[in-house]
Amino acid sequence: MQNINNIRERGIGLLGIEIIVAIIFIISIFLISPKIGGLVKIFAPFFSFSAQTTETKKTAPVSSPSKTAVPIKPPSGVSPTEEPKPDLIPPKRSNLLPKYDLPAGTLKTIISMETDEVAACRYSQASGTDYDAMINTFSAGNTLSHSVLITTLNQTAVNNFFIKCKDNFGNKNIDDSLIAFSVKPAPDITPPERRNLAPSGVLLPGIKEILMSVSTDEKAHCRFSTTQGKSYGTMESSFSSNKTYTYHTFIKKGLENGVFYDYFIKCCDFSNNCNDGDVMLRFSVGAD
Repeated sequence: MQNINNIRERGIGLLGIEIIVAIIFIISIFLISPKIGGLVKIFAPFFSFSAQTTETKKTAPVSSPSKTAVPIKPPSGVSPTEEPKPDLIPPKRSNLLPKYDLPAGTLKTIISMETDEVAACRYSQASGTDYDAMINTFSAGNTLSHSVLITTLNQTAVNNFFIKCKDNFGNKNIDDSLIAFSVKPAPDITPPERRNLAPSGVLLPGIKEILMSVSTDEKAHCRFSTTQGKSYGTMESSFSSNKTYTYHTFIKKGLENGVFYDYFIKCCDFSNNCNDGDVMLRFSVGAD
C-alpha cells in the first residue's frame, strides 16, 4: 500500500512538471510566430498583470502650461512681409485764412493755414515761385498749423499770398495755394472835387451854342443854376454824365453876342456827399 502512495506522489510531480513545460513552450511559440502574434495581445494581460498594475500606479507628470507667443498684427492692408511704401505725396493745404476782406483801416493781420502732415511752409506775393526760391516763411516751422503776421497791407489793391509747403520726406508742392483779401476802403464822407470847368473867357462873336463841362474826382451827378447859393436839390438844370460818371456835360444853346454867362455848379457823389459851396463857370460871347 505504501508503494502505491509513493508512485502516486511521484506521478503527480511529473505531471506538474510536464504542464509547466508545455505552458512555457506554448508561450514561446506565441512570442516567436508573427502569424499568431495577435493571440499575444489576448493572453498578454494574463502574463503581465503585475507589470500593468505597477504602471497604473505611476503618477503622470504634470505638464506646465506652455507660453504661446502672441503674433504682432501688421498694419491694415499690409502683409507681414510687406515693407511700408515711401511717402511720395506733398502736403495738402487747407483752412486758408483770412477768407474775407478786412475792415477799413486795417494795417496788419495774421495769415494762417493747416497741412495734413508735418510740414514747413513758405509764401510769396508772386505766383508760380518755386518753394526753394520763396524767402518768406511761416513762423510755426515743422508742424500742422502755420501762421505769420503780415505788417504791410496794400490799402487800395488785393493782397495776394501764394503758398507752398514741404514735408519731412522732401515732397514739395508744385502748385500754389492762394490767400487773397482786400482792405475795405474807409467810409466816403467827402463830396466830389470839381475840376476842368469849360468854357471860359470870351467866345467868338456869332456862336449860338457851346458845350459846358465839368470833371469830378469820383463818381458823381452834377447840377447848375444861374442863381448862387442854391442847394443841390433845388438847382434847375443837370449835367449829363459819361459811363464813368466823372465827366459831365451840358449843351448851352441860344447864346448872344456881348453877353456874359455865369453858372453855379454843385455835385453829389454816390455816397450822397454833396458840395456845400458853388463853383462858378463864367464865359461870354464877343460883341460884333
